[in-house]
Amino acid sequence: MSPLLAGLTGILIFFVLLALRMPIAYAMALVGFAGFAFLTSPSAAFTMVSKEIYATFSSLDLIRSIIARPQEYPTRAAIACAVCESLTWKCKKREKMKKILE
Repeated sequence: MSPLLAGLTGILIFFVLLALRMPIAYAMALVGFAGFAFLTSPSAAFTMVSKEIYATFSSLDLIRSIIARPQEYPTRAAIACAVCESLTWKCKKREKMKKILE
């Protein structure tokens, strides 16, 4: 089978998996792995998967998103409250906190 025909078959299988309500990420991973295994060899596909998993989880971007992102949320909420008050609107969250603290 030519690589073009294998790719078109993979796209068809991908849409079938989506129609069966499989999550997009899993369907893409499964079709990509199966296509690569079909075109090269299963051992090469397993090697590629293991290298990609290691590269993903050893990435500093992933660590930053796990550690730093949750620290940004309170800051953004405070900025939203400040903008809300500067436009002379009442910030609902601050009103609720005042009622609780009273």
